[in-house]
Amino acid sequence: MRQGGAAICLIDRERAITSEAALFAREGVERRIPGLREIIRHGVRMCSLANQVTDLPPTLVIFGRDTANCPTWVLSFARMGGVCSNVSRVLFYAGDWENASAFLERAEGAARRARSRRAGIPPLLQRARLRLAMGWEAEARTLLEEAATTARACADLPLLRCAEALLAECDLRAGEPEAAHVRLSPLLAGHTLDEWGMIDVVSTLAWASLESGATVEARALLADAIAHARSRDDRLALVELSRLQAMGALRLGQWADAEQALREGLSLARAMPDPSGEAHLLHTYGQLHTLRGNAEGARERLEGARAIFRRLGAHEAND
Repeated sequence: MRQGGAAICLIDRERAITSEAALFAREGVERRIPGLREIIRHGVRMCSLANQVTDLPPTLVIFGRDTANCPTWVLSFARMGGVCSNVSRVLFYAGDWENASAFLERAEGAARRARSRRAGIPPLLQRARLRLAMGWEAEARTLLEEAATTARACADLPLLRCAEALLAECDLRAGEPEAAHVRLSPLLAGHTLDEWGMIDVVSTLAWASLESGATVEARALLADAIAHARSRDDRLALVELSRLQAMGALRLGQWADAEQALREGLSLARAMPDPSGEAHLLHTYGQLHTLRGNAEGARERLEGARAIFRRLGAHEAND
């Protein structure tokens, strides 16, 4: 799903990048690396611009390239892989899949040299996310199963949540909402939405509940997730939650509520920008028009969604 993570994410931006800067300072390396302060400055600038302007990808590329080229005695291979994975992830959401793939290759190379099982998990998740978005579900599932197995062995619950949420999305795409429900339900016990990865678990579980016909349960989960995302200004999560909120309204025949949710989601997606999220919203908008008997409106929205998917590089089957 769509929650950010680690040092350069779309969530907890200023706190995350400040922590990264503090870590460099504690290690006493800033005075030894020309340009390190500039690297951190780019990171802070990226954080402040992330959801407001369209020059996010170039900003991220600057920060990610400089960080990736730091000597290994400044940035360990494991941390380098994590940084590059996060750059790849944000570029992916911003619609720059070419640069996302390039930074993912850097992340995978760094992870291989890190000699740490855990270091390989973030690149696996990002590779799976890209393959899933492109329409290659079988390959994505294989990658995710490896990521989940490794996260479980490393006792890394946040990364396990991410892997299981994406595996549940594979279940849903395969028409198996009950499997998704069984996969995710145990991850709720004793945990809150404040914990890393839980917004992904809850939103995907809500999707599974919708597909299973448990609309009341789904809407309760969505209400909690939306309130939490709004409190954190988590716009990436809100784009997907808006789509799910519209799906719930559609199942109850509440056309006006569905349209309002879709409009709000599209406004967020286009402002960031988040073209993949926009395409998924347009697809659901097409379904709304189909149910209302507006064939022309449905055709316009569905063609808009297909055009975005093709521009991004999604496989035809993902249209």
